Order: sequence, then structure tokens, then C-alpha cells
Amino acid sequence: MNDLIKPAAAEFLGAFFIVFAASGAIMVDVITGGVLGQVGTSVVFGLSVALMILLFGSISGGHFNPAISLVMLAVRGMPTMRLLVYLAVQLAGGLTAAIILLNLLGDIARLGTPLPNLEIATVADVSATILIIALEFVFAAMFIAVVLTFSKGIFLKGPLAAFSVGSAVALVAFVGGPITGAALNPARYLGTAVISGSFDYIVTYLSAIVFGAFAGALIFRLIVDKAD
Repeated sequence: MNDLIKPAAAEFLGAFFIVFAASGAIMVDVITGGVLGQVGTSVVFGLSVALMILLFGSISGGHFNPAISLVMLAVRGMPTMRLLVYLAVQLAGGLTAAIILLNLLGDIARLGTPLPNLEIATVADVSATILIIALEFVFAAMFIAVVLTFSKGIFLKGPLAAFSVGSAVALVAFVGGPITGAALNPARYLGTAVISGSFDYIVTYLSAIVFGAFAGALIFRLIVDKAD
């Protein structure tokens, strides 16, 4: 268990900073009347992930996201005890970041909790639930396929992994942010949702992310993986 102390600390800090920066960017954008804009907030999303991979990737593997850790258990054989520790500290990091944001900036924009754009759902003539399931599933699948492509074992580390995964996050945030909020990371979603009390679509978001993540793992295994 002692050999998990540093990786656990790294996963906590990484998840904390990503949620603090990404959700904080959404809140600051609202407070300032759109100074950051969609491009700015998307860049913050991507850079926060890239920087945390550069900083902590060699220590913990640079997951900071329960969906990544779950896939690493299934695809790369990550030990179950490590998974449980990672899930606990990732979620704790997200909750801690949300609590600090609430106390620093106030109850702004539901602390950046992702929500579906009901106007877009109406124009597309689909329910908000279908919109979330379709887009978050696709986003998660694409993201996890990138993660597995640029990981070594259970580790994401080095500039190439940081740039690739960070770019994938920024792209998802840029495209999906105005539509579903681009949740992508259950630690980010749960942290802000629990503290802000935004539970309306919690099962839909989490189900779409997790099932999408495993679909991405299947895409990687069948099409991208050169192990065979």
C-alpha cells in the first residue's frame, strides 16, 4: 500500500487542478461577460490536462479521470487495488476543487457543471437525454482511443502524450462545450454536480461517459492496436 502513496497524491492533485482550472474557467467566463469565450475555456481544459500529465504522468500514469482508470483495468490489467485508490482520490480531488471554487467565486454557473443545451435539443428535435447520450458517448470513445494510443502500459507520460491527450480534451471542449458541456471526466462532473446540487442528468452523463470509454477501448483494440 505504501507504494501507492505518491501515485495517489499525484492523482488527487492532478484531478484537483484540472477541475479547478476547467470549471473555474467556465465560472470566470460568466463573471467577466465572456472574456475567455469558448476558445479560451477550451484551451484551459486542454492545457490543464497536458500540464498535469507532464507533471505527474511518470508518477501515477497521469489518469486524473475515473473513465481512464477503469479502461486501464480492463485493457492494460491495472491492479484492482490501484484502481480503487485512484477512483477515490480522483473523486476527492474533484470535490475539493468544487468546494474551493464555491467559496472563492460563489455559486456561479452551477460551478461549471455540464448541462445539455435545451435550445439545441429543441432545434435538433431530440430530447436532452438523447443529446447527452449521443454526444458524450462519441466524445468519450474518441478520447479514450487517443489515450490508449499514446499510453505505455497504464502510463501517460512525456510531451507527446501530454500534447495528444490535451489536444483531444481541448477539441472535445470546443465542439461539445456549447452542446452538452463536454463532461468527459466523471471526477469533474461529480465534483461540481454534488457541490452545486445539479443532479438532473447525472445518470445519463455518467453512463454515456463510461460506456463511451469502453467503446473507445474496443475501437483501439480492433483498429489501432498493433499488438497482434
